[in-house]
Amino acid sequence: MGASEHLGFRCVRGAGIRRLGRRSCNDNGNSNDGSNNASASAAAVDEEPWQDFVESAVLLDEIRKDVVRTHPDLAFYLEPDKGPRRYAALERILFVWSKYNKGVRHVQGMHEIVGTIHYVLANDLNDEWADHAEAATYWLLNTLMSEMRDVFISDMDESDTGIQGRIANMHTLLGRHDPEVKEHLEDCGIDASFYAIRWWTTLLSREFLLPDTIRLWDSMFASTHKDNFLRYFCVTMVMVIREDLLKGDFSTCLRLLQGFPPTHMDQLVESSRALWIYESQLTLACHKGCLLYPSDAAYRLLCLRRGCRRFLTRDLYI
Repeated sequence: MGASEHLGFRCVRGAGIRRLGRRSCNDNGNSNDGSNNASASAAAVDEEPWQDFVESAVLLDEIRKDVVRTHPDLAFYLEPDKGPRRYAALERILFVWSKYNKGVRHVQGMHEIVGTIHYVLANDLNDEWADHAEAATYWLLNTLMSEMRDVFISDMDESDTGIQGRIANMHTLLGRHDPEVKEHLEDCGIDASFYAIRWWTTLLSREFLLPDTIRLWDSMFASTHKDNFLRYFCVTMVMVIREDLLKGDFSTCLRLLQGFPPTHMDQLVESSRALWIYESQLTLACHKGCLLYPSDAAYRLLCLRRGCRRFLTRDLYI
């Protein structure tokens, strides 16, 4: 049994034992109470470890159902000998993290994030580092979730940092840069949550091939504002396929947004960066009281398709 596995089971069993010990001390300190109170306390003590065991078993079952669906076509997780052990590592990572973060718990989409991170770390060219991929994956998950945990907390859905708040901010950004597409999607009855919830909760890992996802995450993890990075990148994805969206109905648009067509990841990353720079220029010019050259969505789309270089040289009239 590995260190992480031992930690996971000791966490489950030790929690009940520690609580049992504390409750026993309290009972001894109140030995003069009536027999009814003593019986009630004893019943609570007997029930608490069992309840913790049942909750842990249910949690582990939920995690296992998700983990076995992680990258089902990737040879890394299908090797006869190592594949099951790697899936078991994902289970331990998610289980221990969920036990230590009960306010968040396990939510669908986390296994996609953990599975991708573990794949990259376990294939490190440095064998010593690769041998500690499980512990490093846990640390990275914990670090990442400290920034985006509100996405997975239902009570935070409507806040700016919750899932609905982030989608609303993304939708607002789309309306600012391509109102025609935004209005068309609304006319078709497509709410942004139909496609963006999966984008945010999996960090777009289901929308692209694994090499493209890794390339995207390299840029996202390097960004000091991952929330902004992801918001501009999602808007860029919608703008890049705008022509197909404008010609489509409900089913066509939803199919495009839930199954993003193959594209060049480097260009998408550069386009989202250029869109952010362009908006930064507009914001700065407005703060300075500048008169901006007229702009429209078609011009911005043209810039996107030309690699976004012209975003950086857009004329401003002072």
